[in-house]
Amino acid sequence: MASRRTKPKATHALLLDQAHTALTAGQKYKKKFAAYDAKEKITTITPAFLKQLAALHASALAAVGGAAATLGMQKRATAAEQGRRDALYTALTALREKVNFVHDGRDRQSKAIRQAFGAGQDFVRTSTESLRRASLAIEQGYAGAPDVRTAAKAAGISSARIQELASLREAMTAEGTTQSEVARQKLGATVTRTLYLRELATMKTRLLSAARLVFKGNAAVLAEFLGKKPAPAPTKKRAKKKAKPAPTTTTGAPSKTPTS
Repeated sequence: MASRRTKPKATHALLLDQAHTALTAGQKYKKKFAAYDAKEKITTITPAFLKQLAALHASALAAVGGAAATLGMQKRATAAEQGRRDALYTALTALREKVNFVHDGRDRQSKAIRQAFGAGQDFVRTSTESLRRASLAIEQGYAGAPDVRTAAKAAGISSARIQELASLREAMTAEGTTQSEVARQKLGATVTRTLYLRELATMKTRLLSAARLVFKGNAAVLAEFLGKKPAPAPTKKRAKKKAKPAPTTTTGAPSKTPTS
């Protein structure tokens, strides 16, 4: 069963349902449309129109489902990328804190070591690019300068720790690429859905307009196109008989019938 997050919006579902109802009625009364056209010398609804509407309805239904699915995919991809960012941010922060503790920055050399491990460089937890740059700077500094490796070793940072940092960066970058691709797919699916629904609404309106013309005054048939129950026929209300007033005497009091 689809989750609530992947269900189409109520407005989309309503349009799909209304179009299907009108289409079903149109297919049922296609001979009536043809007879009307032959009599009035015009073209209202043809079998080709109904066939096109049926195909369009199927495509719109698929497009709505596809757009809802890509929305769910994008949310999952975004969450995965954020998880990778959090992991790299935590690793970078822990590494920098260890270096800053061992190398206090009082002399020129310790300041340079601190800078090599990100001191003074801002990286934001929610920014893939800033985290990528910070990680690359540390990886490249460690690989290129022997004194940086010596300082890292003094802070308890091994080459395996730097390799772990690189792995986290690569995983984050890969998730970012996936998220961007899913976002592109979602945009395409949304555009496709919009185009199909717009055309479906136009054809549904055309069919209902033709039905009102051909079946004017036939409330029962028009109700089938709209998916409504026809209004019940009005019933005649019986007039209540008024009771005859009792005969009165000259004094205004009701007369009494004499008894034997």
